[in-house]
Amino acid sequence: MKPNLVFEQFYSDVEKNQLKPFYFFYGEEDFLLNKNYIFLLNKLLNETDKEFNFHVFDSQNFTADAFMDSYNMYPMMSPYRVIVLKDIESLSDGEFTGIAEIFKNPNPTTITIFVSGAIDKKKKIFTTLSKSSFCLEFKKPFENQISYWIKYMCKERQ
Repeated sequence: MKPNLVFEQFYSDVEKNQLKPFYFFYGEEDFLLNKNYIFLLNKLLNETDKEFNFHVFDSQNFTADAFMDSYNMYPMMSPYRVIVLKDIESLSDGEFTGIAEIFKNPNPTTITIFVSGAIDKKKKIFTTLSKSSFCLEFKKPFENQISYWIKYMCKERQ
């Protein structure tokens, strides 16, 4: 299974350091989603940078005020600060509205990664992120694609 053009564009941009302020990873294929999330994270921050410039929120510990405080902080000894918001499918549209201003005026030193499993594409969260972010959808492969997918993964490991 060959990666489609969106994935090729994603890898190309990240390798060339042509980064977007917002990334939205979503879908049911957890393995590929996590693989690409880790790829991006490792390109943005080394282990030392992660101690000072990396913050993860999920639906359990999310408040709009805490998120905005973290988002507006400047990076320390690094060109970027990375904020991750996981499990966004569990957030209400009201909770998400509290951070909507970041899309109007993105912080040039903060890169935000939104991560979701299966998400309702009718929700305001999805429509906002699909318009404002670089989106990557991770679908489970169909049965007839599994053999190609396995070959692709094995080839990649060599």
